[in-house]
Amino acid sequence: MGKNLCLAKGGIGIIDHDLFIDLTSKANELRLQAGKRWIGNEASTQEVVIVYEGRIWLPQSFPAGAEWKKCAVVSFEESVVRFFDFRIDEGGYYERYGSH
Repeated sequence: MGKNLCLAKGGIGIIDHDLFIDLTSKANELRLQAGKRWIGNEASTQEVVIVYEGRIWLPQSFPAGAEWKKCAVVSFEESVVRFFDFRIDEGGYYERYGSH
């Protein structure tokens, strides 16, 4: 995962033009293109998801044969949200609001 601290704007962390993290949500939450949202477990719960072709996948359900170069991985942790976007070969992390 990325080691670069990224700065959010208005509580939203930008991963790419079509993928955003809601850092103010009480849950692990991603916003995708066309207004789609994914809401996971409570923000205090560690959770890893894979974004592939506009959908959110849990690691155990990730489709066999999927191309990693078309994916982004997001790791929700208690005080930070880390990501690596294989589509652009970049990663980093955002601090969650209220975690410092």
